[in-house]
Amino acid sequence: MILPLLILAAQVSSAPNSPKAPPGSGSELMVQCVAAEGMALGPASASGDQVEKGALCIGYVEGYTDAAKVDVCVPARSLMAVINSYLMYMKDNPKYYEMPKAAGLRASIDATYPCKK
Repeated sequence: MILPLLILAAQVSSAPNSPKAPPGSGSELMVQCVAAEGMALGPASASGDQVEKGALCIGYVEGYTDAAKVDVCVPARSLMAVINSYLMYMKDNPKYYEMPKAAGLRASIDATYPCKK
């Protein structure tokens, strides 16, 4: 599962006319979260760059879900599950690549963890 996401993240970050993922964009968070997923699967082999990117993803997702607790219904202790669902959602919804990273993250949380009424 990680290989297709790594390939997708590499394509996003090296797309024509966009040598780097725009700061604050969905594609930037996606690249960071692919690194976080890689760290979770094999932290001993993670490079310094992967660790930095992965930490940025983890911190952002954790901060977002903590701040949005009244508006989202994410189960406790599921940070990596939220990250994995975000990556899968982004793969299926590339319209969020250039949007602010919060837009894609919120859409993926709402789709994966709908609140019961």
